[in-house]
Amino acid sequence: MRPTHAILLALGIAAGLLFTADAVMVSDEEAFEDLAAAFETSRDPAEVVLGYVDVSRSPLEIAADGSAVRIDEDREGELDQRIGDAVRPFQERGARVVQRHVEVKGDRAEIALRAATPDGDANAFLTFRRKNGSWYLTRLRVPAVS
Repeated sequence: MRPTHAILLALGIAAGLLFTADAVMVSDEEAFEDLAAAFETSRDPAEVVLGYVDVSRSPLEIAADGSAVRIDEDREGELDQRIGDAVRPFQERGARVVQRHVEVKGDRAEIALRAATPDGDANAFLTFRRKNGSWYLTRLRVPAVS
């Protein structure tokens, strides 16, 4: 094989590998779109977001029903109950998400959801931060249903 043919073959293989890797990798924006869709369609949205919570690495602030609490390692036992209580409007019978927005900027991502419920509109705002290559939910804000 001639050297030029070998170089062209190597370049072709490298380009193919790069194309394949790009097609396999999911962007952060796509991953958060998928997370928002899972939150929207899940019977248990709390379970969906718990995969992004590790209070030993990044404490979580939960603001719901007019009060806020910071969950860190000392309060980790409250985590499931607090998140479940906060997202309860999204689990109500007849609740359906009518608006969704995802934004990723650098090491910060936000998901905003609005659901129509029998009691009025419910909103949820989820803030994520990337630390050491991993994304963590750092704030969950669910204002009172209006």
